[in-house]
Amino acid sequence: MPLRFDLGVGERLYVGRGVITNGRTRSMFILEGDIPVLKEKDVISAVDAATPLKRLYVHVQESYLHEKPAATSAYAALAAQAAADSPDIYRELADIDALIIAGDLYRALKMLRGLIRASDQPPAT
Repeated sequence: MPLRFDLGVGERLYVGRGVITNGRTRSMFILEGDIPVLKEKDVISAVDAATPLKRLYVHVQESYLHEKPAATSAYAALAAQAAADSPDIYRELADIDALIIAGDLYRALKMLRGLIRASDQPPAT
């Protein structure tokens, strides 16, 4: 199924191992084929991965973009750190693990983004 992208000025699109950087005007294009794609807003750099959950996201993100298996010993260690850091997300991490084992890394990233957004919110008082 073709994917339509609208990119703002200077916005980046990560396509597999490459990066498309938009020029001086807003652009729209359609990408056809089965290739891993992430918009810049959905990418976390290794430098910015300050929490175990974000480091787990970066690992799965790299596996997704480089089309390599994510379920490795490094993944297991990062998942264990994230679970130890936030025991209340254990069930979600188990669901993410199932997606990774099934090879659905994009949906795993989407779930991880939700957990990261929730963890970045200040606690309710």
